Amino acid sequence: MNQPNSVLPSFHDGFLDGFLARGDEVRVFVRADQGAPFTLILMGVKRFNVERFAEGNIILECGMSKNPEVPMDI
Repeated sequence: MNQPNSVLPSFHDGFLDGFLARGDEVRVFVRADQGAPFTLILMGVKRFNVERFAEGNIILECGMSKNPEVPMDI
């Protein structure tokens, strides 16, 4: 979930409109809880897993990290 003072709005009750994966870049098209549209641009992606699409409570957790080392269990 978002941490206090996060630069990201809450997406928990928002909407996942779609995504585009090309090479090591993934663009995730979302709308925040209040409906504002955002495009999350993920660069240097090694793995991207999206499963069980459903309506409501789409994004359980969203976080950012500048650490180049990604644990294998994420």
